[in-house]
Amino acid sequence: MKKEIGGRNAQPPLLLSGKWLAPAPAMAWRRELKTSGGIWLDEGYQLLDLTRVFGGEAKRVSAFAASLEIKNVFPEATTPDVCAAILQLQNGALASFGAATITESETQSELSLSTPQAQFSLRGNCLKITRGAEETHFNGADDAILAQNAAFLRAVESGKRTEIRTTYADAIKTLRLALAVNRAGLGSKTVDL
Repeated sequence: MKKEIGGRNAQPPLLLSGKWLAPAPAMAWRRELKTSGGIWLDEGYQLLDLTRVFGGEAKRVSAFAASLEIKNVFPEATTPDVCAAILQLQNGALASFGAATITESETQSELSLSTPQAQFSLRGNCLKITRGAEETHFNGADDAILAQNAAFLRAVESGKRTEIRTTYADAIKTLRLALAVNRAGLGSKTVDL
C-alpha cells in the first residue's frame, strides 16, 4: 500500500477516514480505561498509526466518546464503547474515524485515503485502488494483525528486531496521538498537539 500511495510525485492524502468495529471486550482488564487505555490504545491505534504513515502528523484532535451498550452488559466497565475523532494534520489534510466495541460479529477495520489522483480503500486484507474509472484490487494472503503479532513474539523470543518495521520513537508518536484522542473524547473535546 505504501508503494502505491507514496509513488513518485504522489500527493499525500487530503482526506482519510476509517472505522474499527469489534465485539465487547471479554477480558475485564480491557473494559477498564486505566488498564487498557480504551479503544484507541487497545485496538484503534492501527487507524492512528496508518494515518501518521500516509498522512503525516496530527496538529489538532477533536473527539467524542460514549458508554452506550457496554454498561448494559458490563455495568462495571469504565471504557467507552463508541468513539469518534476528527484529526487536523500538519499538512492541512483531515482524518475522521469511528471506533466501537458493539458488534457481535468479527472485528472489522477499514481505512480510506483520498488524493486528487486516486482513492485507496483498505478493508481487512483487501486493498482497492480507484483511479478515474479504473479499479485495481490486491488481496493479502495473511491476516495482517496476526502476522504483526507473530513477528513481535519472534522478536521477543529471539532478541532480533529484523522483522520489526518501526522504532520505539515512532511508537511513542502514535501513543501520544492516541492519548490526545482519548483526552479529547473524555472531556476536552479538542486537543492541540
